[in-house]
Amino acid sequence: MDAQITDSDWHFIKKVLFRFLFVYLLMFMPAFFYVMPLGAHIMEYDRLFWNLFVPWLGKHVLDMGSDIPVWPVIKGDTVYNYVLVFCMLILSAVLTLLWTVIDRTRRNYDTLCYWFTVSVRYYLACAMLKYGFAKVFKVQFPFPSLTKLTEPFGDSSPMGLLWNVMGYSAEYTIFTGLGEVVAGLLLFFQHTVILGALITFSIMSNVVVMNFSY
Repeated sequence: MDAQITDSDWHFIKKVLFRFLFVYLLMFMPAFFYVMPLGAHIMEYDRLFWNLFVPWLGKHVLDMGSDIPVWPVIKGDTVYNYVLVFCMLILSAVLTLLWTVIDRTRRNYDTLCYWFTVSVRYYLACAMLKYGFAKVFKVQFPFPSLTKLTEPFGDSSPMGLLWNVMGYSAEYTIFTGLGEVVAGLLLFFQHTVILGALITFSIMSNVVVMNFSY
């Protein structure tokens, strides 16, 4: 929290990139309300908003043919989630254009950038702690049920296989969870934020590869 806030002129491209990242990342922030009192009610409005656009865009713009199932039916990484990200990118670009036109005389966003960076860092830290403790206490990746263990190998989905492998080894699941907890804790403090960011990047890079691979 002791970073210096300067007063310098930003290049036009830097201002545009900041506006885009600000809007885009801000769209993910409502998920934080899940861990707050009455958060589910707040998130309901967020879901209703996106449910107006995602199915329509998928069917009429991306020409996917059938309707995309919407929340709360869907789970995990689905077509809905990918189309949702695409919607966020489009909306972010539109809002960035409007922001650039309306606020074109602004010299910089030093103060806003500082506090937004802090907010994103704390949000990421909370997310790492949430998923880290879920693994440490085996809430995420529980031991495979008898039904899963007796299911023919070929009947399992790729993601189902990954979950069973993770769930079968409590030691590995707890180990990965502890890594996420440590990374989350380090992100809270200014003097350890770089180390926390590096650990977070290494852990989440592996998660991203697994999600796309399975």
